[in-house]
Amino acid sequence: MSHVLIVDDEPSICWGFRELLADEGHQVSVAPSAEEALALIDEDAPDAVMLDVRLPGMDGISAIQHMRSRLGETPCGRSRRARVTTCPSRLTWRTPSTS
Repeated sequence: MSHVLIVDDEPSICWGFRELLADEGHQVSVAPSAEEALALIDEDAPDAVMLDVRLPGMDGISAIQHMRSRLGETPCGRSRRARVTTCPSRLTWRTPSTS
């Protein structure tokens, strides 16, 4: 399965997404700040990033620019292997077919 990085300063948000994605078999990393997320990305690049906009220190919008320079389009919810679509009441994980 895919490796997902969750970046949010709210522990309950991180916990909820971590539980959901881990139950589906995904590897999940969590960072409470953009700075910590960038350090994690340098160690182990994720396939997708779920990023809060309002973070302490560097905000999520600024972090996207730094992440794109390291990961390409992954922070936008797209990667070569997976796409994340958020909906008001659920998270849908879809893996594109290889055909």
